[in-house]
Amino acid sequence: MRAAELLGRSVRDPDGTYLGRVLDIRITRTPGTPRPGAWNIDGIVIGHRWALARAGYAYGNVDGPLPLAVVMRALGRHLRFARWDQLDIPATTAALTLRPALTELPHPRKV
Repeated sequence: MRAAELLGRSVRDPDGTYLGRVLDIRITRTPGTPRPGAWNIDGIVIGHRWALARAGYAYGNVDGPLPLAVVMRALGRHLRFARWDQLDIPATTAALTLRPALTELPHPRKV
């Protein structure tokens, strides 16, 4: 499966409640590997506003004009992060299932 196949897919909790869509995929470099190194999927960002998540302002690690950054971070408060091991991913294009309840999911900037 390609990572791009995950973007836009629905995410549901175990009860079938819609939580949002996969807006972004967070990756990390495997420690101790030579450059460029191996990359692993750390988790996914779940939310409703596609452009907001892709801009990166909601994560708190993008600098920009202060008024824009403040507004974008406020609008991005609905974003949640799910670790890769918290997901059941079907081989089809069906919705992903999240194992824990939504209240256990942190905001991406707090991960």
